[in-house]
Amino acid sequence: TLNNAINICVSKTSYKAGQTVTVSDILNDEMLDNMITHDDAFKFLMTNRCSPAFWQQKQKELISMIRQLGCPTFFLTSSAAETKYPELLHILRGIVDDDKLSIDGIIKLQR
Repeated sequence: TLNNAINICVSKTSYKAGQTVTVSDILNDEMLDNMITHDDAFKFLMTNRCSPAFWQQKQKELISMIRQLGCPTFFLTSSAAETKYPELLHILRGIVDDDKLSIDGIIKLQR
């Protein structure tokens, strides 16, 4: 069951500065509730990119980078839908192929 899998994963990790989780800790309801309340029971998920623990750690790293280096001066967002924007294709064609094709020509190529 999921509960057993979580208990096994928690028992393989440490939850407080090197303190190891033992079977008696898992069987102790108060200790387990305390670990869940303080997000200590889910630290093993920090390596899983699909988990909130992973992205929470990445957010903390990003905030610390901003504190140390300052606000970014360049930010780039990319999209897999660049072929849907003729203006962007016009610019990319000019940069990559050094070819000036009109936006109308690009629209005709898209069809």
